[in-house]
Amino acid sequence: MTGQIFADAGMGMFMSNTGVDNIFSPLVIMGCRQIGINPIPFLSSLRVAGATAFLTPMAASSIPLVMSTGGYKMKDIIRVSAIPMVIVTVSCILCNLNMFQIYL
Repeated sequence: MTGQIFADAGMGMFMSNTGVDNIFSPLVIMGCRQIGINPIPFLSSLRVAGATAFLTPMAASSIPLVMSTGGYKMKDIIRVSAIPMVIVTVSCILCNLNMFQIYL
């Protein structure tokens, strides 16, 4: 689940987050069906990963505008967004594993 979250968030930096979610959703469903586990917690974490990609500098067009206007550098944006991204990712994994039944 952690690898899936980081792959989705990583691709979301360069592509549309909605597009990345739509690419990964059928892959997650097919993979879970082949293993015989419930795809809902994995789809939920996929959506959260798409949302956390907005914390990265290249995910939204408004962030480079703020960077140029405010004089921020890339390392400033990454430093500010890394901690919330890690917190959201860890809480997503813990909540999904506790709220949803993985095995069908």
